[in-house]
Amino acid sequence: MFMQVNVPESDRGALRFLCGQEGDMLREPSEFQMTSHPFGAISSPFREKFALNKTSQIFSDGYDGNVVGAVKNNFYVDACFISFPPCDQAKSFVKQIIELLCR
Repeated sequence: MFMQVNVPESDRGALRFLCGQEGDMLREPSEFQMTSHPFGAISSPFREKFALNKTSQIFSDGYDGNVVGAVKNNFYVDACFISFPPCDQAKSFVKQIIELLCR
């Protein structure tokens, strides 16, 4: 999930890392910057949740209120914790939430 959330160009310097040349410890390492949020960064869960909430807020028109509410209240990282008694309602929910979050 984290790798699907892009880092704004202005913030990429905070996610810099060095990488040594293959097998040559005497050469100067190359510097790279992350363009998406890595797993393990302290800020990644917050950034992921912000991206989910913003997506559901921007594209909420035409979706059931339960779907939009579930994005805000029932997600932890990339898992949605919600249950439905009727199977048809669950199928409809899954279809809508996938469609919403793919936007």
